Amino acid sequence: MVIQKYDISKSFKLSAQNIVSLSQIEQEKGFKSDSEAIRFLYKFHKSSDKRGTRLSNFKLTT
Repeated sequence: MVIQKYDISKSFKLSAQNIVSLSQIEQEKGFKSDSEAIRFLYKFHKSSDKRGTRLSNFKLTT
């Protein structure tokens, strides 16, 4: 049985800027795949909602 690896650009319609940001997070955090980065961001978003912090206030800086 072959397990298909999904390409994030096909699963979600992301802008070029979001793809670059996702790649930066992937490299900085040492994730092996874009799906690990997406899970990290999802958990970060959930935890920021619980604290009352808006995710839109955060900007990725290099």
